[in-house]
Amino acid sequence: MLLHVGRRTYPDGDRHLEIMKDAGLSDKEIQQLKSLPPSFGKGMLVAIMEIGNTIETTLEQRSEPTMQRQICAYGGDSGRIVTEIAKVAYLKRPIPMAAQGGVWKTEIPQDVIPDDWDLAPGMVDPQAYRVKSNNKSNSRKNKSDGNDGSNGQNKRIVYSISG
Repeated sequence: MLLHVGRRTYPDGDRHLEIMKDAGLSDKEIQQLKSLPPSFGKGMLVAIMEIGNTIETTLEQRSEPTMQRQICAYGGDSGRIVTEIAKVAYLKRPIPMAAQGGVWKTEIPQDVIPDDWDLAPGMVDPQAYRVKSNNKSNSRKNKSDGNDGSNGQNKRIVYSISG
């Protein structure tokens, strides 16, 4: 999964900074965490991630202090779908790209993927996009696209998520 940095700033009125400060981070540490490397910016693919479980949450669950620290947002400021990020690394260089909203498939040059990242070309487990409901609704979703694994020369098909 690739991370795309959108052009808009999330409209929480910087309330996420309160959560970071309450967790004991200094202003300098917060600035470092919020900054991208040189030449990386908005409107670009910037990182590759290995994602864990995706769950549907309730406002009550997202309003618990532990959850708010994990997602760095107050319950009412965050979306109902939460995905664990198991591993993340910056790409070797950013890829300028317009967002397409949600999750989409794209091809990127193989040489931007970090050397220590293991990603089989075009092979993404369809179950990686299955949403597990934590509340009692039956709203399971499968966002698999049936990718056949074919890809262009020296490119790898991966999924991007707008952020």
